[in-house]
Amino acid sequence: MNRSKFIILLLGLVSISAFARNKIREVYTNDRTIKPIYLALGRSTVLKFREKPTNVVIGNKNYFNIEYINNDLTIQPLGAVDTNLFTYTESKRTYALILKIVPSNRYDDIVHVRWKSKFKNFAPKKQSRVKKQLPLKPVSLNFKDVVDINIREFKSLPKKDSYYLDLVIKNLSQQELRTSDINIYLSRRNKKLKNQQLFFRKESIKADKSIQARIFLTLEKKAGFSVNAKLNNEIKKTIIERKHL
Repeated sequence: MNRSKFIILLLGLVSISAFARNKIREVYTNDRTIKPIYLALGRSTVLKFREKPTNVVIGNKNYFNIEYINNDLTIQPLGAVDTNLFTYTESKRTYALILKIVPSNRYDDIVHVRWKSKFKNFAPKKQSRVKKQLPLKPVSLNFKDVVDINIREFKSLPKKDSYYLDLVIKNLSQQELRTSDINIYLSRRNKKLKNQQLFFRKESIKADKSIQARIFLTLEKKAGFSVNAKLNNEIKKTIIERKHL
């Protein structure tokens, strides 16, 4: 094979390969989703609809040439600019698409644009009625002349069965008090709840000063529980009733 024939054959194979990568696609869209259409400079792409387009709104019309032919739209990009395209049809539907500029071996020759009225998970789920949480009245666990633990607020978190308990701890003594000396925990039937975490704002409390603390918890069972505070082998407790969950 002489050189000229080899070059012609090679060019032919390249052309066939490039053409093979161009494609005819089918996309499903509606007014709740946007699907991409791939365009290339110097090439035209045909969008084929089952109904007649009556009008289009394009984000940057200066960079695209659009023509109407029966139920088809032909689009030719005039610059390397991506934009969105909304096509209005005789049945009052709005097809939402985004036009993307790609290399010539990846563009769409023909795209059949189809309407799909329902997509999985698109229909909004019926929101269950959220039970209003009954506010908790502040409660104090008081260790005379030493510390006062005031339970201020009990609130639910977005995560299912998760809550937080806010406390204010005041040092009633004349000496600095370390938070590690105070044991605060949640229990039910004298057994500590599994999923609970206690955080103090500071590691110590100066005399006659207060700090904040918070307990995060996840309940395995929707039932009331006890808040316990232990200091020097003395225990104070109160109950968070189920009605507050």
